[in-house]
Amino acid sequence: MGIEDTIAAIATAAGPGAVGVVRVSGPGALAVADALFRTGRRAVPREPLSARPSHQVHHGWLQAADGRWLDEALVLVMRAPRSFTGEDVVEFQTHGGATVPYAVLEACLAAGARLAAAGEFTKRAFLNGRLDLAQAEAVNDLVTAKGERGLAGALAQLDGALSRQVATVRADVIGFLARLEAAIDYPDEIEDLPAGEAIDGLTRLLQQVDGFLATARQGQVFREGARLAIVGRPNAGKSSLLNALLGHERAIVTAIPGTTRDSLEEGLQLAGVPFRVVDTAGIRETLDPVEVLGVARSRDLLATADVVLLVVDLLAGVGAVERELAALAGDRPLVVVGNKCDLADAAGLDTLGAPHVAVSATTGAGLPALQALLVAAALGMPAAQASPTSINARHRACLEATRASLTRALASVHAGLPGDFWAIDLTAAAAGLAEVTGDALAEEVIDQVFARFCVGK
Repeated sequence: MGIEDTIAAIATAAGPGAVGVVRVSGPGALAVADALFRTGRRAVPREPLSARPSHQVHHGWLQAADGRWLDEALVLVMRAPRSFTGEDVVEFQTHGGATVPYAVLEACLAAGARLAAAGEFTKRAFLNGRLDLAQAEAVNDLVTAKGERGLAGALAQLDGALSRQVATVRADVIGFLARLEAAIDYPDEIEDLPAGEAIDGLTRLLQQVDGFLATARQGQVFREGARLAIVGRPNAGKSSLLNALLGHERAIVTAIPGTTRDSLEEGLQLAGVPFRVVDTAGIRETLDPVEVLGVARSRDLLATADVVLLVVDLLAGVGAVERELAALAGDRPLVVVGNKCDLADAAGLDTLGAPHVAVSATTGAGLPALQALLVAAALGMPAAQASPTSINARHRACLEATRASLTRALASVHAGLPGDFWAIDLTAAAAGLAEVTGDALAEEVIDQVFARFCVGK
């Protein structure tokens, strides 16, 4: 399997649909198209697709090698290098469903293409210089986006926003390194870099890298969503609050304590940020064996949540149960909400040591303020302060290695070590930044990145 192969795959989701797309890319893409494409019901078109101009749409019929008619279709021809992969690309737009696209794909394979591996189209775009690695990863983020913020971030990254920011910092590191090595290689002509200037420069570089690393948490939330556990004593209004946040009746609400026996999970977006909200069983001492299991599960979910929403019944006030739950949250972001503010005053919420707000799940009072607190807890900052671009787990590993290298270089300066020591760590820092965009990366790492993509992308 190499880049010299011609590859094919279905590029649309499986199942019923109006349109199915079969994508073919590689040096033999046009030959594959010629083998299938017919004008009307004639045996062959007057002019084969391989002889026609690029970036045109052609209407016709597709025929298998054994003479079977497969479908009436539109065929798009995009010649190298003006295509997504940078190669000759043909896309067959057929009717959707579970039969037609697969029949067309089989005909493409019979005509000389091979089945594409996961992410291989985007990988070829990277290898052919159409995208850098950060942009290629944004393609996957784009198709898997779970919320508006994730979509906006993926588009910005696909447009090169993160790559440009990283390239600017890398250029600064390389400039610093060039100045240092010039002084080492030509000591008679170029003065040593003063320690004070080196300390200032390295400190600025560390601040820039820290700025990237600060977006890691929001990047994870935008890409995967934040798991929000709603906890509290029975009848505090947890299910009512879930329904109010969702805007529809999802959970059963009654005046009977212990109505919720098991966890109930639902997707939710607040200010474009995706959440997976889990309504848990009320935590209390009980002899009911089913409720005992629900309470145990509630404690487990609290321990694994990204954000904990502790619901306090303002009619009952803050008690031992609420203090225990606040303690169980540990270092997880905790938001305290006093429910039933239409029936009682908000008092004692501040004693739990977390951001708090009073609401009424019945009237909707206070819900916008609660939503803002939840978003800030998930992102680690108010939504308005969130960066338009954010790093993923791979970027984070590269940048943490870069930060470690810059930190060692700064320590060498403070220790009065020669510039040769600084240069070693600055070279490593530049390499770490290059890995973010794929300018310097091992082949096995590249393979791992694209293995997470779907086939046909």
